[in-house]
Amino acid sequence: SAMLDKASSTIVTQVEALRKLVDAFGDYAQEPKPSLEPVRLDELIREVVALYQQGDSDLQFDLDLCAGPDGLAADSGRLRQLLHNLIRNAREARTGKPVTVSIRSEQLDQAGAPLLKLQLWDDGPGFPDMVLEQPFEPYISNKGRGSGLGLAICRKIISEHNGNISIANRSGYGAEIVIVIPLTPVL
Repeated sequence: SAMLDKASSTIVTQVEALRKLVDAFGDYAQEPKPSLEPVRLDELIREVVALYQQGDSDLQFDLDLCAGPDGLAADSGRLRQLLHNLIRNAREARTGKPVTVSIRSEQLDQAGAPLLKLQLWDDGPGFPDMVLEQPFEPYISNKGRGSGLGLAICRKIISEHNGNISIANRSGYGAEIVIVIPLTPVL
């Protein structure tokens, strides 16, 4: 019993030390500041979706995208990473049956401020409760091989673009992600 307690304590201590090491490495290898340039989000989304359509017949897409939009100053590489993370989450969450990912974009005007609203939802099982409780907390994952960093990285990317991201489960089925980014031209 004493040996088991000591071994358990050692494991917990070592896991915490590894977590601190990973955090320190993450701080060291921090992404450079985003390089903002005019981006046509509809084209970027279609490019990313095309990659998945060629390689995964169990993943279907339903797109309803506004043109452009003009005025989106963004880092296209970081937005591409965001889309990959979210689509990969939907693909990995499927339970043996094909999943459809719907992506919709629209321009909004909130008190004279132009915004872009991007919604992604799927018809999979939805987010587990443990993820919904702390959706953007690193290392929260119900996947056996997931790192639990995908949604945390997504939140970081959106905050680099002065936007907001939220997640929820749709009533009845599936996960939903809503992203709102201000439209401001690059000067």
